Formats: sequence, C-alpha cells, structure tokens
Amino acid sequence: MTVLSVSQQSGSQQTTGDPVSQQPGSQEPIEKPRSYVAPVLIVTLVLLLALVCQFLLMPGPNSHPEQSLIQVVENKSAGIRIEARLDSNTLLDPSADPLRVRVMNESQQSIESLYLNISAPGFSLDQPQPRDSARPWPCVPPDGKNGKLDSNQGKLATNQYCEFFVSLTPEARSGSYGITATVFWSQSVAGQSPQGRATLALSPITIDRLFGAARWDRLGHALKDLALPVMLAILGAVFTSRQNLAEATRRNTENNLQQKRIEAERVAAERQEVRQLLLTRVMDRSEKYYLPFVSHGRLILTEAKKKPADTNPEKIFYHLLLLRRRMENFRMEKGGIFFEKRGAEQGAGAAWYLFKTGVDTALGEAAMASALKQVKIEWDYFTFLSNRLALAPQWARFQNWHSKPLSSNQAGGSFLQILGVLDAFQAIMAFEADRSLSKHWYDEENQVNFRWEDPDEGGTVLYALASSTDPDAPGYQTVLVDRLKKLYNRQARIKDLP
Repeated sequence: MTVLSVSQQSGSQQTTGDPVSQQPGSQEPIEKPRSYVAPVLIVTLVLLLALVCQFLLMPGPNSHPEQSLIQVVENKSAGIRIEARLDSNTLLDPSADPLRVRVMNESQQSIESLYLNISAPGFSLDQPQPRDSARPWPCVPPDGKNGKLDSNQGKLATNQYCEFFVSLTPEARSGSYGITATVFWSQSVAGQSPQGRATLALSPITIDRLFGAARWDRLGHALKDLALPVMLAILGAVFTSRQNLAEATRRNTENNLQQKRIEAERVAAERQEVRQLLLTRVMDRSEKYYLPFVSHGRLILTEAKKKPADTNPEKIFYHLLLLRRRMENFRMEKGGIFFEKRGAEQGAGAAWYLFKTGVDTALGEAAMASALKQVKIEWDYFTFLSNRLALAPQWARFQNWHSKPLSSNQAGGSFLQILGVLDAFQAIMAFEADRSLSKHWYDEENQVNFRWEDPDEGGTVLYALASSTDPDAPGYQTVLVDRLKKLYNRQARIKDLP
C-alpha cells in the first residue's frame, strides 16, 4: 500500500522550491577588476600571437644535421656500382626534389633491361610506379657525353654509366620518412641473361612543411611551457578583486542552503504527516475494496485453469457477479483508484474499463445492470444458488459465452479472451495495495503475481474482439500493455482476431 501518489509528490516538490526562490539570500556588491588587468591581457595576447607565428611559420630544429643523402651499393660479382643521391635530408616546402640513381657498368659485359623501382611513402612520384610500365624512368647520361644507353637495344656498354632522375614531391606535411630504390638489370654471360638487382635505402628524410603536425606539436609544447606562468600572472592580477566577490558569493550560497534545509525539513514533516494520514485510508481501501477484488479475480482464474470436465461455470459466474458488484460499489463510494504510482493507477484503470466493457458486451449491459441490482456482496455461494432462478437470463448468456473457444470471433468473443485483462487487474491491484508494506513492514520485496498465461502465446494477450463495439477500447488496451511492460516487466501484446 502507499501513502502518497505521484501527483502529491509533484505538488510537494513544487512547494519545496517556491519559498526558496521567493527568499533569496542577500547579495553583496560585486567589485570590478582593476584597470591594469586589460593591459596585461593585451600583452599576453601579443606574446601568444608571436609564439604562434614563430612555431607555425619557422621550421624547427632537426635531430639530424641537414645534409645530402648518398647511398652506394657495389655488386662485385656483376661488376656494377650503383649510387643514389638526394640533395637534402630536410624538406621544408612542397616543391619537387630530385632523386638521382647512377648505374656504373664496370664489368666486361653490357647491361640490359635497366629498370628502377621506387618505394617512397609520404611522396608523390613523376612516373608510374610498376616496374614493367610502358613509360619507365629513363636511365640517361648526366652530361650527355660520358655515357650512353643504347635506346634501341636498352643496353649500357661496359665502363659506361647512366642516371635515373626521379622528382619527389612531398605529400605529407611532417614526419620522418625513408626512400627505397631498387635497380633491376640483366647481363649477357655465356649466351645467358641472368637477372640482377640492388636495393638502396635513403633515410631519414625529414618533412617539416608549413602548418604541419610537427610545427603544431612544437607550438603546443611552447604554449604549455609559457602559458602557465602568464596565466598565473593574470590570475594574480585579478585575485584581490575577485576575493571579495567570492566571499559574498559564499555567504549568499550558505544562506540559500540554510533556507533550503529549513524548507526541506518543513516539507518532510508535512509529507510525513500526510503519509500517516493516508496510510490509514489506504489500508481501509485495501481491506474493503482492493483485496476483495484480488480474491474474486484469482478464484475466477483458478477455476478457469481447470480441465473442462472439472470446471464449475456456476462458481465462475458467482465470483464474476460479486466482483462486478464490488466494483460498482467502489465506483459509487470512492470514485477512483489511488496508488503510489500514477502509471499503476492508469494500468489498473485501463484493466477495470476493459473488463467491465468486455463483460457488458458479452452478457448485455442492461442484463448486467439488472443482475447487479439483485446481487449482494454478502452472498455466499449457497445464497447465490438459491437465487439463481432470478438470474436465469444472465446465466444462460454466460453459459453460451463460457462455452465459446478462445478463437471465437463472434459478438462478445469468448470468456477466455477476457481472462488476460482480469489477470492484469488482479496482479496490479495486489502488488500496489501491498507496495508500502513491502517497503516499511516486510523484510522482503513484493512480487507481481500473475495467475494466467495465454493458452496459445503465453504472457498477457488482450483480444481486440472482446470490446470491438467500443471505440475507446483500443486506447485502453494500448495503455494497459504499455504499463504491464514498463512497470511490471510483463510480456504483453494486443491480438486481433479475424
């Protein structure tokens, strides 16, 4: 059971907030910063701008001295000497830099099929990369005189040399990279042309272009080293002027907190008083209304779960009439369901509506009204049997409704189709009526006790046909399914019958 609904909680929270906002703490005058703070800020900005210009526009120190890169490989068995040269190991702009690879034939045989393969991550090349390209890098004499490559046969004569010229354009903005040059050739030896190759590696090559990551990194380190002292100077300049303001803010905050504590204690006392008052009322409602609802609902479900041969339709009809009679009494005397959770109230209200309209649709609203005038909540089962003759029309309709299968799509559907709604109603009523006692009295958590599983699909199934003549029924079904899922973690859905 509960002593406070969601709507009352919202109201008490609003009451807690209003007086505090209407009684703010006193505010002391705010002192202005001293006049020399602005010049300090201007000087600081100028220094920062100078740092940015220096570290972004000027190259930084290189861990390797700037120099040419030269790599030489000699293949003594083949009599070939290969030399690779890059003019500088530090590239500061996006212009192309030439890579020269000189091949010297110091053997007694000519060299054929000269090819160059370049691997240069971070650079773009001036020629297609594949070795067998139709346009390979030409190997030409550097001065046009000292060496000669037979263009018709692709041969480099003995004691001659030629050079490959490759333009390397930096694509990366910063970083340390390496270039690998591989020269392929073949020589005519004893009528054969064995293949040969030599690989040269040029590294490290430092790229440090404008706005590259390295320059940003240097700028970040400089700002980290210099910004802290500057910021400390600024904070020292304004500290005195801010100290009085901080003290005034602290006193104001303490005053506000004190007012909130006083208001919270007052609201807590009021809520405790209301909870004590409502607890008695909720206990009375549970004893007089909620628990009898649950008792009749569970007796109906227990009887309905029996085998057809063991089921007593008269007992079901008896408890159905007493449940409806108690529901009518509650509606006339109290007017509405009262729980701690508004969602639970909505779920129980939706189940109430669907159960009532489902029964009225099947047995006839006028017939049910006539029967409820005769039924008394004090009746026991024997008294009901002795008065059953007066309820003969309603009993005949109930027998017909009870005998229909679950898949019935006739007017009013089947009695089995309403049991999911009844089970949801009794489960919500039992759980919410016992909620407060579970918190403050019992030493265990309250459990939601569902008693009916749909014979075909399990869980709670609401059949749309049971209240098909009521335009409001689909909305209530949606509400009930939503509350069962969110509040009670119950598998539930709506099923339409053809």
